[in-house]
Amino acid sequence: MKKLALIIPFLVILLSACDNNFDSSEINNSADMSALIFFDSIYNRNDFQTALKHASPRMQRLMKSYHTSTNVARHLINLRYDGEVIMEIDAGDSVGRSEFATRQKVSVFFTGNYQGNVVDELRTVQMIKEDGKWVVEAILADKFG
Repeated sequence: MKKLALIIPFLVILLSACDNNFDSSEINNSADMSALIFFDSIYNRNDFQTALKHASPRMQRLMKSYHTSTNVARHLINLRYDGEVIMEIDAGDSVGRSEFATRQKVSVFFTGNYQGNVVDELRTVQMIKEDGKWVVEAILADKFG
């Protein structure tokens, strides 16, 4: 019983020291996840450097010309929100994807508020696999707009 009393506090300290935070680059194993990380970095975390890590060199050069996440959202993605944005992958795009593919289109649904109004939008990005990592190559024109 005394051993158990000594082990429990040790386990509590050990488990509380474990951190559930992770680097977004560690979960970049799919085009969908990389696209979500890219957009979340721009809209929710305002983390321009992480967004750049999930972009192709061509897209990085273009993004750097806008200098900030806010300017990229406004001018490059053409989609503005106030506060938190909810993003979901269009599951219909995942049908027929191959693990050997090097290019994929990913559609992302956005929901958020802008100037007191709820704004629902869809954006499609062209993803490419570079050095085993999925990155955003282009934000495609809205075919419905």
